[in-house]
Parts: sequence; structure tokens; C-alpha cells
Amino acid sequence: MTLTVVEPGIYTTVQDLGRPGFGHLGVSSSGAMDADSLRVANLLVGNRPSAAALEMTATGVTVRASKKVVVALVGPGWQVHRHSGPVASPAVCRMETGQTLRVGPGKGGAFRAYLAVRGGVETDPVMGSRSTDSRAEIGGLEGRQLVGGDRLPSGTRAVDGPVFRQKAGVDVPAQLRQLFERSFRSECCLRTVVGPHGACFTGSQKERFFLSEWEITTSSNRVGYRLRGPRIRQEADTLLSEGVVPGAVQVPAGGSPIMLMSDCQTMGGYPVLCTVITADLASAGRCAPGDKLRFTAVDLPEAERINAEKKAAFSRLRSSLLGTD
Repeated sequence: MTLTVVEPGIYTTVQDLGRPGFGHLGVSSSGAMDADSLRVANLLVGNRPSAAALEMTATGVTVRASKKVVVALVGPGWQVHRHSGPVASPAVCRMETGQTLRVGPGKGGAFRAYLAVRGGVETDPVMGSRSTDSRAEIGGLEGRQLVGGDRLPSGTRAVDGPVFRQKAGVDVPAQLRQLFERSFRSECCLRTVVGPHGACFTGSQKERFFLSEWEITTSSNRVGYRLRGPRIRQEADTLLSEGVVPGAVQVPAGGSPIMLMSDCQTMGGYPVLCTVITADLASAGRCAPGDKLRFTAVDLPEAERINAEKKAAFSRLRSSLLGTD
């Protein structure tokens, strides 16, 4: 074992990049709500981007090391609390045997953050993923959120490179803020592709949706965000259930949209007005109940271009941090 959970926080789970490809069996993809922060945390400790780590929600965790280990915290506004005082994310910390480390959000921090350990959290994989799906009770540690006393193993198979060591002229926080962190303004704007059920909404209803401000309600979780705003009328009398994906914005008969997230169901019968593009899902995953959202529409070629640019930016960041430019 490598880490023992001393204080688990409100809702901490083991997550990686998910288990896509099993929707036809009714299995959710799950995975990190903020995949960008997970990838960066793994990069900083030299893991593959897909290695499993701890996803913390609202509050942080306290862990104790059973051997020497390197961990990294990534989450906008979060901090590592050490004897010498708090260290702002992104932070790389070397823990000695028996040392305890506490992490948590600062004022105005993101709703979620990630704690990666070198070698990855090596719980038993299910369908090729260690991600926790608490509804199905699979993945992670016994398919549940972590509790005090849980012991988490790490391994070596996830290691992909050296631990990051800051060099002169390399400003890690500035690079991460520019490429991966949403600014904590009063609202977050998410880009979407309209459809697939655009015919179920009139032009005026689509316009109302895209011109309105939406608030994430407290009835939100990893399955989906319920949004508060003006009523959106849809014209679908009958709609057969079909496959849905994270980022889909469904509109039930009551007119209050639901934005599906990582643990969403695989089938749905509500009309989907639009789908948040892959590149913006991580920004949505950082949001908390009470945060404000706006949506804008882009076409499919633009969405693909944005996604390709983001992948290229991560590749440049990796090369820069590892000194392989």
C-alpha cells in the first residue's frame, strides 16, 4: 500500500479517464469530471494520462504515506497544506514514510480537484478502467466513495516519464492557467453542437436557450446538472429512447434542461437540444451548484478544430515541462 485515507472529505473517489465502449451493455463511461486536471496531475508525477487518481469534490482529503512517494495536486484554487504553510495548485510534493498531507480548496476554488500518485492508484480494474461508478458499485475501491482507513495501492505500470522538476524559465502555474483552467468569473460559457433533436424545438426556443443564463441547482451530481432558468418548450409528443453521452443537454417536458455528466445513463428519452463539445467538458466538471452557465453553438468542423487544438496544446505543455522541446 502507498496511501492511507485519514480524512476522506465529502465525496472522494478513484477516477481515471473512464470506461467508454460499453454503452451497449448499459454501462456508464464514468471517469474524471475534469479530465484536463487529471491529465496534468498525472503528467507532473510522470504517469500516463490515463492513470487513476483521487477525485475530490467540494472538500479535500488527508492522506498518510506508507512509503516514500511523490504526489501532485491539480485543481484551480486548491492548496496543499504542509508544515511550512499552504502551497497553491498545481503542486508536486514528496512524501516521506509516515508523513501526512492535507489538501483542500481555497476561497473561490474549483468544485473538484485531483491528487495523483506516482505509479497511479492501482485498485482492481473493471472493464479496463479503475473509475468508480457508485451507482453500479463497480471500479475504484469496492465501487464506492472513500472512507477513513481505506488503503490505496500504487504501482509502476502507469509510469511514463520522470517527475516534473521546475526549471528556470518554466512557469508551471501560468501555463496551466492559460491552457486548462477556467477563470472563476460569475459564469462559464460552454460551446455546443446543436442537435440531434433540433426539430423538437422552435427557433425562438433555441434562441431563448442560448441567450439565457443558467444556474446549476443543488439537485446536481456526477450523473447530471439540473439547470435553473427560463422554461424551454419542446414539441416532441413521443420520442423513442436512444443513446446519450456526457455533455448532452436534455429538455424534459417541464422545460428545465439537464446537462448529462460523467456517470450519466447510456439511454435517454428526452429530446437533446445540444451537446457540449469534448474540449469544454472539463470546464463544466469544475463547476459547483450555484455556478452560472451560458451556452453557445458551433458547427461540427469548428468543434473538431477546437478539440484538435486542445490536444496539441497538451502535447506542447508535456514537451515543455519535460524539457523535450
